[in-house]
Amino acid sequence: MKYYTLTNSTNLKEIGYFIQTIGSIDANGQDVKGINSRVKLNQFTFPSFVPDLRFKLENKAILTDVISTSNIHAKGFLISNGFKNLLFDFNIIEHKFYPSSVIANNISYDYYWLHLVKNNFNGIDFSNSTFYNTDIFGSRLTRITISSYDDYIEQCKRISNLNRIVVTKLVLTESFLSMNYDLFFFPYIHDFVIASEELISTIKKHKISGLTWEVTDF
Repeated sequence: MKYYTLTNSTNLKEIGYFIQTIGSIDANGQDVKGINSRVKLNQFTFPSFVPDLRFKLENKAILTDVISTSNIHAKGFLISNGFKNLLFDFNIIEHKFYPSSVIANNISYDYYWLHLVKNNFNGIDFSNSTFYNTDIFGSRLTRITISSYDDYIEQCKRISNLNRIVVTKLVLTESFLSMNYDLFFFPYIHDFVIASEELISTIKKHKISGLTWEVTDF
């Protein structure tokens, strides 16, 4: 089975401007540091509050089915209702859809924040995966052998604060593969959301705009 890394598009011909939404203020002009601000979202847990997910499109940006967002450090996508409806047919890791809006030319458009959550490494075959110690620029320094999640944590403690451990070949366990997830990620070691071939085919078929993908090695 093929898998793909799935990210927001940076093609300016398609999206007009990257990042597509204004970062310093919410759509209503308030500071993003409010008690229910989107900056408080994370990739490990669902919020205990209803997040304020009002966005304002940058002047040069184009409305797309998936919009790149400012001031969100969690895993997920800001998506149109049409794309949301397509996703109901797919198996996604633990997630929620939060109502959102995007203001463009003084008109408010309904969107949804697809919030993906994972707080563990269950599903990774560490012994057969390939890891590297990289510098602050992402350049590979040394290959590292990691046998388990606990081993990963210990080795992270030993490296320089400016370095990080990244996975270059990710091998999934049979039990995880049997779950047949179409959209998932792993915290820390991988920067991308991962999509199945079936989901990518649907994105292509329905011409969902605002996304880019690349086949990856598992």
